Amino acid sequence: MATYWPVLVGINQYLSLQPLLYAQRDALELKDFLTQEAGLPQANCSLLTEVAPMVYQGAAFPNRKNVLQRLSQACDQAAPEDLVWFFFSGYGVHWQGEDYILPIDADPDQIPDTAIALRTIFHLLKSQGHSQGLVVLDIHRPQSGLPVADLGRSTLILAESLSIPLILSCRPDQFSQESLAVRHGFLTVAMIEGLRFHGCLTLVQMAAYLGDRIPELCQHHWRPEQNPVVVIPPDQKFQLLVPPHRLTQVGEPWSPLEDRPKPVLETLLGPGKTRALEPTSTPPLSPSPLSPAATTPDRKSTRLNS
Repeated sequence: MATYWPVLVGINQYLSLQPLLYAQRDALELKDFLTQEAGLPQANCSLLTEVAPMVYQGAAFPNRKNVLQRLSQACDQAAPEDLVWFFFSGYGVHWQGEDYILPIDADPDQIPDTAIALRTIFHLLKSQGHSQGLVVLDIHRPQSGLPVADLGRSTLILAESLSIPLILSCRPDQFSQESLAVRHGFLTVAMIEGLRFHGCLTLVQMAAYLGDRIPELCQHHWRPEQNPVVVIPPDQKFQLLVPPHRLTQVGEPWSPLEDRPKPVLETLLGPGKTRALEPTSTPPLSPSPLSPAATTPDRKSTRLNS
C-alpha cells in the first residue's frame, strides 16, 4: 500500500518582499486536513511556514536550505510506489527563461543564488525514481518590479517532459487570488472542498473540480478570472491524492453535470496533447463551505474569456 509524504510550504512574511495574507494559512490548513481527516501520520508531513516551528513539532522555517532539505528527505524516505507531494504557496518569478519559487530569505537582487528553480524541485522528485510525485503551486506575483511575465509556462513544459503531475493555480497570464471572506487562496479552498466534500480523490477528478470551482469562487468574491492549469501524465490520471479508506468525512462523489459550464482548463496529457475546454455562461454561484455563510450576489451571468 502506498504511503504519502507531503512537503507543505506557505510563506506570508517575506524578509525582502511585501507580505502575503493567507499563504501560510494555506499550508497550515492543508497539513491539518491531511493529518486529522485523511489520516496521514504527522511524521510523514513536512510543514514549512514562518510560525510553524513554534506551533508544530518537527516543522521548519521556510528558508531555501530547509525547503530543499525537507523535500530531499521525503524523497529518500519514500518507496517507489509512494506519493511525494510538494505544495507551495508564496511568491514566484520568471528569471532568464526559468521559473523560480521564492523562499522566505530570497533576495530580489540575487534570484539565481537565493531563490529555488522549479527545475530543481522536479529533478529532485525524478532523480529519486519516484514516478508518483505531485507538485502543487499557488504562485503569487510580487509587486516589486521582479519579472513575472510568462511565469508558469516553462514549468508546464518541464512537468510534461518529466511526466510529473502538476497543479498550477492559474494560467501564465493570470494572477492567483486570495480573499478575506475565505481567508485562503482559492486553490487551497477548492482542493480541500474537493477532497472533504466531493470525493475528488484522483488527479483527474481533482483537475475537473478545480476547473469548475476556482472560477466560481472568483466570480462570487468579485476577483479577476483565475483558471487552473493541470498536467496529468496518461498513466497517472487515477493516482490517488490521499488514502481513501482513511478519510473520516467524504460527501457525495462530485461529477460535472451535463449543463454545467467548463471553464478554461488546459490538461496536458502527454507530449503534444493539450485539451482546452471552451468556456460558457456561468450558473448561480455558492460560497465556499470553508468560509463564513454569505449570500450569493444577485447579478447576471458573465462569459469567461479564454
